[in-house]
Amino acid sequence: MALLKRFLSLVLLFALGGAGCQSLPEEEFVRPEVQTLRTYQVTLPASGWKPLEVEGADVAMKHEVSPVAFAIFTPSRMKKEGLPLEVLSIQLLIEIKGKKIISRERLTIGGQPALKTLLEGKLEGERVEVESYVLTRGDLVYDIVYWGRPGEFQVHHEDFQRVVESFGVASSK
Repeated sequence: MALLKRFLSLVLLFALGGAGCQSLPEEEFVRPEVQTLRTYQVTLPASGWKPLEVEGADVAMKHEVSPVAFAIFTPSRMKKEGLPLEVLSIQLLIEIKGKKIISRERLTIGGQPALKTLLEGKLEGERVEVESYVLTRGDLVYDIVYWGRPGEFQVHHEDFQRVVESFGVASSK
């Protein structure tokens, strides 16, 4: 449920125009507060995106012009023993009403098994398209989510794909 609340708060911030923006480096991002547990690296878009400060998100960015955004969440020690990626994905997207899952695909991101889900639905009464990636490493669950209004979803999707392709979980020490 905590994941859901963070996702909803991110969507509400997006809908309100990104109140609470802050600067983040536009190069490599390493989440410093989890370095003692595990770290990851990701390359953020070079231009056209504004960082957002969103409770619970490691990184959240909204496009400066188009109504699309993405976020990365790493809730510490959330994975339950043997819980499949499909269940973790459903927990992340549970508040989206009238869901129509367009596709699900197992793949590898940063050397870790992942599940990609593409869907359409309504959130807070607004139609949205959502692409999410859920992956685990040890007892951590990583959620990488991109969403936008139908018709605008694909406009900056390549930027998001580069973020996903750059995602890497560092080796634990």
